Amino acid sequence: MRLLLIEDDEMIAETVSAALRRRSYTVDWAQDGRAAELALGNGVYDLVLLDLNLPRCDSLDVLAHYQTGTSP
Repeated sequence: MRLLLIEDDEMIAETVSAALRRRSYTVDWAQDGRAAELALGNGVYDLVLLDLNLPRCDSLDVLAHYQTGTSP
């Protein structure tokens, strides 16, 4: 299963990613809303873990664009 972790705090992202990888998940990490939108454009994720307070693009906008398939 391939997961996308969208989290701007490096310590949190490393901890969560390491825990998920230990359970055999493949984890990609996006540090801000713009990087998340680029990653989501590939459509390869089974699960997305989205932080609500992101820099460079509002998290709810990222979610709305992903749900509708539109660009910001």
